[in-house]
Amino acid sequence: MNVLGIHVPTITPLTPQGEVDEAGIDTLTEFWVKQGVRCLVPTANNGEAPHLSPEERRRVWQRTVKAAAGRLAVFPSITTNTTAEAVAFARFSEEIGAHGIMLAPPFYFRMSDEELAQHYEEVAAATSLPLMIHNEPGIFKVDMKAPLVARLSQAGRGNICLIKESTDDSQRVSEILTLCGDRMTIVVAGGGTAIESLYLGAKAWMTGLINYLPGICAEVYRLAVTERKLDEARTLYYQRIWPAHAMMRAVGRPVPTVKYALELLGLPAGLTRQPMLPLSTDQKAQVQKTLREVGVLS
Repeated sequence: MNVLGIHVPTITPLTPQGEVDEAGIDTLTEFWVKQGVRCLVPTANNGEAPHLSPEERRRVWQRTVKAAAGRLAVFPSITTNTTAEAVAFARFSEEIGAHGIMLAPPFYFRMSDEELAQHYEEVAAATSLPLMIHNEPGIFKVDMKAPLVARLSQAGRGNICLIKESTDDSQRVSEILTLCGDRMTIVVAGGGTAIESLYLGAKAWMTGLINYLPGICAEVYRLAVTERKLDEARTLYYQRIWPAHAMMRAVGRPVPTVKYALELLGLPAGLTRQPMLPLSTDQKAQVQKTLREVGVLS
């Protein structure tokens, strides 16, 4: 399945009782399908993975695959500290019909490159699914740099073939492509370096604000990558994406911010699980102001 384009690191909607809202997953999936996204990535950072039990994560993945119904790809995000559990999650993802997986590095202990390489290679060997590396040093304590990525791109059956690159360093795109060529598809993360990374050769884009601005992000991608109308892409980006990115950074609380933005759009999100708290009144006002500014809230 074609995964070049917009990827949503999906939120996990919760009921008022704090349980996973499976009907909410259905509603959100329909919203994202209609907005032209290519791939859903459930239980990544925006999906509150650390606050979900293993069984809840499996339920979210299974419901997302069912809701997507083959209309767009689903890559469950696997975050765990042991290779054995990551292998089990990867095999489960394949069993339920997912189209790939995204794998974060173990994060409790700081891993060496050799430990990371063996971890990724063993998980990739356990499944035929494409595997996306999740590189986000600010969260996972390690930076999976281009030489390690190049090694992984040549490992085993060659299914370590995508990377979500979250370093805010657009030069990393050039470094990875120089060493990997077409063996590695770069998925740029975040809003701050998206436009230049797409120009440099990233083929997909994933960031939290895509949850509530999927159509605008899909349009920026179309202009920048498909049609190479760079001036038009840049203008749209700075008018309607950059304000949301700046607001997210100013508030500094991405998960409750994304959930509140979806709530303002009339979509199911629910509260975050504690210890994360709802936004303050002032923070909610910032979100409302920005959604009006970018034209998605009247």
